[in-house]
Amino acid sequence: MPKEAERPLTPADLKLAPEQKYLVANVIVDGQVLQENLRHTGRDEAWLRRQLKAKNVGDVQDVFLATCDQKGNFHVYERMKEKNAVDLFE
Repeated sequence: MPKEAERPLTPADLKLAPEQKYLVANVIVDGQVLQENLRHTGRDEAWLRRQLKAKNVGDVQDVFLATCDQKGNFHVYERMKEKNAVDLFE
């Protein structure tokens, strides 16, 4: 047990209230909607389509990964349109 003077500093020590972080759910992976994950977020496919449209993504097939957190924050990562000249795994 560390001595009181040597214990780690906490946000409460600085009178800070950091926002709680939550896990994200993958709702689209490699162009496939993960219905069970989408349902667990409390969202439906109509919501998902609206989010994609708002991000100017034409089709689910164009999505590499899309995530949603408990607050409804939606992030989408599109597939690369062109193949890389260099393979990262070579």
